[in-house]
Amino acid sequence: MCDTEGRVIFTNRRVEHFFERQLESGERISSYCLGMKTSEAAFDEFIDAYFGQTIPPFRKRVSRLTLKGETRHYECYVNPISGEMEGSLRGHLVGFRDRTEEERIDELKNEFVSIISHEIRTPLSSIVGFIEILATRAVTEEKRAKYIETIHKESLRLSNLINDFLDLQRLDSGRQEFHFQSLDAVLLLREIVEQWQGKDNHEAELHAATERIFVQGDEDRLKQVFHNLISNAIKYSPGATKIDIYVETDNGKVLIKIQDYGLGIPADSLDKLFTRFYRVDNSDRRKIGGTGLGLSIVKEIIEAHHGKVVVDTELGKGSIFIVQLVEIDAE
Repeated sequence: MCDTEGRVIFTNRRVEHFFERQLESGERISSYCLGMKTSEAAFDEFIDAYFGQTIPPFRKRVSRLTLKGETRHYECYVNPISGEMEGSLRGHLVGFRDRTEEERIDELKNEFVSIISHEIRTPLSSIVGFIEILATRAVTEEKRAKYIETIHKESLRLSNLINDFLDLQRLDSGRQEFHFQSLDAVLLLREIVEQWQGKDNHEAELHAATERIFVQGDEDRLKQVFHNLISNAIKYSPGATKIDIYVETDNGKVLIKIQDYGLGIPADSLDKLFTRFYRVDNSDRRKIGGTGLGLSIVKEIIEAHHGKVVVDTELGKGSIFIVQLVEIDAE
């Protein structure tokens, strides 16, 4: 709360928590707001203009850098406080609401729309284009087979995209059901690895410490996790021809490691790697595509199994994704 000249009369503790410094009684509110920005100009300019009676009461979105260098976002509203006598003015109320989380969600929504428009439009355009060719032109049997193969591939791509979003919705809403049972991790991985042999000229080799290692898990969801990680290992090692999968035990834990020898991951991307819609942005990866949902789904499924997933990587030499689960005794 400020007087008619913009000097502070009263403030609550939340203001000082937001802006990381004490606000003294008598201090000009415009001075306290130095460094805050709006999309149009420095925020203190609006404060000065308001108390100079050159602009009416307003509501503005404001941002600032914290002492840690993080950007926080606020909504500020400024209104006059009427006195007891008609037409008199007691002062002005300046309110701040932290909307950083809302801003983050808005960014996610924008990213979502951008990804969806690209990831759906691209395969759909291929499908429609090749179907039109097959329906309206006479083509050789060789071309027909090639076009049908492309339509099938792009249809699978669309199906996987839709399944990712459905999985994410179920996980968010808590409606994803898990059917836990005793599973032989070595047998599970052997079955999955065999399905990936020779894909995109990669050989997948399984290394198991023993013949049988048991975990408690949902078979379908764990298969989803490891298919995703192996697919990524192949996708992000375009210059390599091999990936290695290890199943090991360590003090009551089962460690499943998927190692590739490809692009690696930049250090500044590691803390965001399992964030929804996040994709490492550089020229080597841009042509690979993807929604940025796969690893976030992997993380949520593994955490539902009371496990965790981590990554060890070196730029230009490859990555190892390590899934840690609880080992159980064989039944």
